Amino acid sequence: MRRINVCPICSSGELSHHSEVIDHSISKEKFTLSQCLNCDFLFTNPQPKAGDLWKYYESVDYVSHSKTSQGFINYWYRRVQKLNLQLKYNALKYYVPRGTWLDYGAGGGDFVRFISQKRINIIGLEPSETARINAHKDGIKLKPTEYLNSIENESLACITLWHVLEHIHNFQEVVTSLLYKLQSGGLLVFALPNHLSYDSQIYGANWAALDVPRHLWHFTQTDIQNIATQHSLTLVKTKGMLFDSFYVSLLSEKYQSGSKIKGFWNGLVSNLKASKEQNPFSSQIYVLRK
Repeated sequence: MRRINVCPICSSGELSHHSEVIDHSISKEKFTLSQCLNCDFLFTNPQPKAGDLWKYYESVDYVSHSKTSQGFINYWYRRVQKLNLQLKYNALKYYVPRGTWLDYGAGGGDFVRFISQKRINIIGLEPSETARINAHKDGIKLKPTEYLNSIENESLACITLWHVLEHIHNFQEVVTSLLYKLQSGGLLVFALPNHLSYDSQIYGANWAALDVPRHLWHFTQTDIQNIATQHSLTLVKTKGMLFDSFYVSLLSEKYQSGSKIKGFWNGLVSNLKASKEQNPFSSQIYVLRK
């Protein structure tokens, strides 16, 4: 395990104990969350070292790396996936300039295939060999993340990280590396859970999108705005991911032996509050321009 002593966003060493969370989905181990007293950034601390993280992913239950539809939640996830891909594309298409796209942390490669079908050139990078093999079986060619070094600087029009940034140990360094590859006026896009959402408030430590220890960092819109300022980026759009609140609430109910009906209801209420009040959505897309 590695302990974080300095906030990776504001560099403050003033950290406090926030809570303890169980890895419900795979290891059943307990992990601690720390919070920066200066900027309120929340993160898992201590964290598994990079070489040890793989064991928390290698499971058919980790749905973004597998193709399983077994179980009600996974079946539902797969049914809405195509619509969710279209919603992601719709959030970007009016802002992105012409050129090649990059999907960083492509998982099973579904977004890469979807964008390719739009006759847009896209490169998919994925660190997990298991995920790359599964994608290849589906006819999707992904490259390891090291391939980023082979991409020409300022050559990409859009770089997407769909629920990826929260998994990266050295996320500030990775953002810097990605921006070297992005052309002026190009888009850097994050999709991230937001622990200030209404469904997070309902479930607390059982909120499935905490997903420790795979989620090393727990971002809010303020955190993303701070990162954007540090990297001279402009936040041009924020959009809620409507299906995520249902998926996360259903999974949270499963962790505490609750009901599917209650999960759907809490997901719906969370979306309604985010639409009509000041609450953030359970997951949000942040569109940043270089």
